[in-house]
Amino acid sequence: AASLKSHRSAAAHYSQALRFASRLDPRNRAELYELASYERHLIDDLADAIRLAEQALQLWREIGEQRNVGDMLRWLSRVRWLYGQTPEAEAAAAEAVSVLEPLPPGRELAMAYSNMGQVSMLGRRLEETEFWSEKAITLARELGEETIVAHALNNLGTVRMTFGDAGGEELLVESLRISVALGRGDDAARAWTNLGAGCLLVGHTARALAY
Repeated sequence: AASLKSHRSAAAHYSQALRFASRLDPRNRAELYELASYERHLIDDLADAIRLAEQALQLWREIGEQRNVGDMLRWLSRVRWLYGQTPEAEAAAAEAVSVLEPLPPGRELAMAYSNMGQVSMLGRRLEETEFWSEKAITLARELGEETIVAHALNNLGTVRMTFGDAGGEELLVESLRISVALGRGDDAARAWTNLGAGCLLVGHTARALAY
């Protein structure tokens, strides 16, 4: 269902599966909570997305998988911000980086860097956004993680448009192009949204409406 972008159906199927989660070993249970959290967030059930993410995080801590702990902290940061819990989101974002940086660099760290950039962008902090997003792009390109490159380009493009740099639109369009090519609907929607908002800020109303 998720692969066909039927996210309400996917969320319902995961809810059925979660009834039997206690029968799974801790690793498979944590993975189930993660997948269910992602689908609940896509259908705007953020309270449940947070609850499931917290359960996954607790299990990864108990198992001792630091890479998964860091990745779930990063995800919890995202859904907490969407739910309006900004201080908690920023704290989780910073903790994710601190957990992941001592480990061999991987996609989780690149995404944690980009998430720091996103949190900074949402707080309209230009220099912080550029610092973290550029770190994310450098590492993501080394790893061949184009999804994360697109995510970080979105942060950079948005914050630059916010501060009146027209070149930010070009970065956002590139982020959108990558996201569409990779079939990343949520990332593409974020790019279209930020393009619309950014164009409105600089007075390009027709382009804003088109995006």
